[in-house]
Amino acid sequence: MKKLFLALFAIAALWTYAADITYPLEGNLNLRSGTIEIWFYPMRDMYNEPENGKYEGIFTFFDLNIPEAFNANCSWYTQPGQHGLKVSMGSPLMKKGILPLLGKAPAGWQKGDLHHIAFTWELNQMYLYGDGQRTGQRKQLIQLTGNLGGQKIIFGNNKRNSTYIIKAIRISDSARSGEQLANAKPEPDAATLLFDDFSNLDSKNQRTIPTVIASFNGKQSYGTLGQNCKMTTKGLSLYNSDKMR
Repeated sequence: MKKLFLALFAIAALWTYAADITYPLEGNLNLRSGTIEIWFYPMRDMYNEPENGKYEGIFTFFDLNIPEAFNANCSWYTQPGQHGLKVSMGSPLMKKGILPLLGKAPAGWQKGDLHHIAFTWELNQMYLYGDGQRTGQRKQLIQLTGNLGGQKIIFGNNKRNSTYIIKAIRISDSARSGEQLANAKPEPDAATLLFDDFSNLDSKNQRTIPTVIASFNGKQSYGTLGQNCKMTTKGLSLYNSDKMR
């Protein structure tokens, strides 16, 4: 009973420290082709062995779920002897129609250094990159479809602590090439649908006003900050660093 209580207390503590940012998908995502990118500073060791000796999700980078169409969740994980970067995916439209992109985690990433992750798709061809290096790929049986109205994309996770700081996020209406991603800079360009470097925060209303947001006309034109988001000199922290000390 005591072990159960301690486990539940630990989970509750992670929820208390965790945070996320959400943006509307309608107008900000092209289902035919696109790229989702995040520049971030990891603020913990990314290569520790899992504490439970089995599997541990280290970071959640982004998550989106289009009911009755598909879901995608990008994360960094660890299990005994292995560290991975993946996009977990699925679709109720066809069994095994959309499957995960799995790959080894990039090596040598250090706490406090700036890194870049990108997920691209063109029709049913999908790729995953870490600092411009391809880590995973898959040609799916079906393409991404669905109604984006009222749906959100979430960066971070308010139910699991992701100890990192986001410098910027960018969503594009085209699948950026490996060459483009190898030289990617956190700034908007002609292909950008959504770009946010958190330089315009509305803390009073728990909002961030992106530099570029394609859903501006008649739609929600801001991102919503979780309660533990905190601006730092590096960017937007997705964990409560005061409580984590």
